[in-house]
Order: sequence, then structure tokens, then C-alpha cells
Amino acid sequence: MIELVAPDLKWMHKVHRPDEGVLSPTQLIETRDPHGARLIAEPHGLCVRGGVVACVHRGQLPGVPATAGAGLSAWCVQNFFQTAGLQPVMALALDGLQRMVRDAPKPVVTLCVKCGGKGVDPDVKADSEGLRPACTACDGEARTWDTSAALVAVGPVKVVLSELVPFLPHLGGANVGLGVAPRVGVPGAQDLHVRHVVEAAGSTGGDWRVTVVGV
Repeated sequence: MIELVAPDLKWMHKVHRPDEGVLSPTQLIETRDPHGARLIAEPHGLCVRGGVVACVHRGQLPGVPATAGAGLSAWCVQNFFQTAGLQPVMALALDGLQRMVRDAPKPVVTLCVKCGGKGVDPDVKADSEGLRPACTACDGEARTWDTSAALVAVGPVKVVLSELVPFLPHLGGANVGLGVAPRVGVPGAQDLHVRHVVEAAGSTGGDWRVTVVGV
């Protein structure tokens, strides 16, 4: 049994926004290759935000009865820990990243004019269980996001940098590094990698690593 390490990652449950690959925050445990080399040196939590941002952070993810499967663990190793082709773009202080993200433009959210963003038909009364059918104008998809005005160029990639806003209160340390790397499993695509930088002999990285999908 592997003893999990601090810090507590309960914040991941609030930041996480499910996608098809990661339905809930997931615990990664120490992972080794067939030759015994450590690929993930200690437990990390993994969360995503709608398939746009993925974050791993060293520590204990509470309330997770099982660990990530082999496929997801392998993707995390390739994306966060081995990251083939990673090229540095810039180094800055964490507070610099915070200002950069908070100043970035945000996607434009448009609400359905009929239901006002609620997704249910306003012309139909609720049944005995309090349920109403989906809005006939938007079919329940009451919000649309236009990210075209929210794209920010960071090195050679464009990303919706404002997607990092929910993560900022939980990313510690003094220094961060930004880089670009090929997207795992998608030839020709590149993503932005943001990492906690630790200036220490023998360090292989800090407590957290974030990937933002490039467009």
C-alpha cells in the first residue's frame, strides 16, 4: 500500500469539469515502466476542465476509491512527466502568470433568448415531479461559447488562457515556466504547458503541471 502525500487536493472536485475521458478527478499513483524505472515518482491528482485544461498536482485526492487505469496513466506520463518535444517559451513569476491570465480576454457566452439560459421550456408548466421538457428553441443547450475573441498567442500556439482562472488559487510556488509541446496522440497539434519550476539540484519538476489545449 502506497502512503499518499500532502497536500490535500479536495479543491480538484470543484475545479474539475468533466469530459469524455476523465469523468471525475482521478488519483495517479507511483508508476514504473517494465524495467522498473519510475515514471510518476509519487501520487498526484488529475483533473480537467472540459477537455481544454488538464492539471496534475502532487498530493492526496480524497474520496477517490480507485486509481487511474493503465491507459489514462500512460497518457499522463507522456503528457506531464516525459513530454517529448517540449520547447521552452518563457519563464516568469507565479504572480506574473496570475496577472497574465486575469488580464486575458474571456469567451463570449450567449444565452438562449427563449429560456434565458435555463434550458427548459418556459411555456410549459412543471409536472408533479417538478420536471419540464427541454426548451424548444435550444433543445436544452442553453449556453453557447464563442472563444474566437478569447484566444491569446503564447509562443507559437493560441490558447484560451482565461481557462486557467479557476486553477490560479491552487497553484503554488514562486516561479513558473511556459513551454510548447506536441499533443499526445494528435500529429501536428501543439499545446501550452505551464509548470511549477523548482530551482533545486536534482529536481525533476515542482508540485504541479498544467496543459492548455492549443488551437
